[in-house]
Amino acid sequence: MTVWIASTNRENREVIEKKNLWGVPKRNKKSIERSNPGDKILIFVRQEIAGEGGNAGANAVATDDILPSAITGAFEIISEPFEDESLVFKKPSTMPGEESFPYRVKLKPVEIFEEPLDFKSSTLN
Repeated sequence: MTVWIASTNRENREVIEKKNLWGVPKRNKKSIERSNPGDKILIFVRQEIAGEGGNAGANAVATDDILPSAITGAFEIISEPFEDESLVFKKPSTMPGEESFPYRVKLKPVEIFEEPLDFKSSTLN
């Protein structure tokens, strides 16, 4: 069993939790092909500015408005990877081109954290 960390924004985290589905962009096809049923996946949401869905502009910098990076839940992969072009995930504005996150796996929730686990980067001293 492998444990994966899936990086996403808060808007797509809601899609993951409602549809029990994880999708990656075309450039990450090889990564998701290495996943197997029974593997676990932790959902990591990136730091965002509140109300911006991860698409914040440079002008919004008040620290009270910053939502920290966090682990929001754990899932088990229950399918082999498959391709589906249907539009269920929202492409962040920072991602160039068209993208439907077509390479996907079905998930089963293990635990959705009522209080997300803060995820702070650390540096080596």
